[in-house]
Amino acid sequence: MDFQFTEEQRLLVETLNRCLTDEATFDQRKQTLRSADGWSHALWSTLCGLGVPATLIDEVSGGLGGSAIELALVCQAAGQALLLEPVSSVLVAHAAFSRYAPPALRADIGDTLIAGEKLLVPVIDDRHGSLLATPAADGLQISGQAAVVYHAPLADYWLVAVSTRTGAPADTLVIVPRTAAGVSLKTYQTVDGQRAADLHFDGVAVPSSAIWVTGDRAAVEWVIDCGILALAADTLGSVERTLNLTIDYLKNRQQFGGPIGRFQALQHRVVVALSKVEELRTWLWVTAARFHGALADRRLDVRALHVLACETARHVGEEAVQLHGGMGVTEEMEVSHHFRRLVAAGIRYGSRDEHLAAYAQHRFARSGTPV
Repeated sequence: MDFQFTEEQRLLVETLNRCLTDEATFDQRKQTLRSADGWSHALWSTLCGLGVPATLIDEVSGGLGGSAIELALVCQAAGQALLLEPVSSVLVAHAAFSRYAPPALRADIGDTLIAGEKLLVPVIDDRHGSLLATPAADGLQISGQAAVVYHAPLADYWLVAVSTRTGAPADTLVIVPRTAAGVSLKTYQTVDGQRAADLHFDGVAVPSSAIWVTGDRAAVEWVIDCGILALAADTLGSVERTLNLTIDYLKNRQQFGGPIGRFQALQHRVVVALSKVEELRTWLWVTAARFHGALADRRLDVRALHVLACETARHVGEEAVQLHGGMGVTEEMEVSHHFRRLVAAGIRYGSRDEHLAAYAQHRFARSGTPV
């Protein structure tokens, strides 16, 4: 498979990396963490100027028409820079917007989403809570709760996956304004420093004009898969940066008469970590390249990607902390912030074991081999 990026994709990465190197330093991150909002409006404005929110919105609606490749490239850069801004959530929601939003809604809010003036984030990880939609006079009525919704406190709108049948997986996509009657939030900072919330919906009215998809589980799964792809790319960026920081530390940490990186045992541990990062990188681009193919193949690819991302995040994060010694868990060391980001990534969108079991069930069911 050809992993050569186009000139436009290379320019996107180069421009984004230059911007983040200058305006998303580790010292700036620590200042942002201590701020009341927990994210930088100035940095978000800069990213909007680069066209980041428009990346996944289709060209007909005024966006750049990016694909899963562009989604992964931008989220990889966000992971490397430890961004607290809602880049991945916004891009996933915008991908769904391009695919499923009705024309009237595109005309109504499309320009503000492209400009980054209004934020739309997904509420699609239905493992944690139960959101039930019942028929109403002009649309649906939503009740239930969703837990640990990343970037929910920052949003103006939520793209919510709900179920139309009690106890069944979500099969309907609707858009809910933050100001809707019957919505309450419990906001907090996650272990990796990002802002999240538990959402409670108490008979929230959703007009028919705000309903994107009804009774289509495959549509909800497509959005969830976009989220998993974005998270895996963010994880790749974070483990790449973590490993580079660790290698620099081993080269510069003086002990026993020289740099500790000269010890073969430590070199072997770094090589193993490098091999795992390379494996994740390869499978990420395979999954992104085949993302818009057959549904069954995409689901298998994404589940395998999530398993690999969880395993790589845990291995590289733990090795980095071990090789840094006690300093690896201090607030002053950048590697400790990456470690917390990788820990959080391992439990979002389902655990490694859940996806491994689902992969095995689908993979062997297709081959006719008993699981």
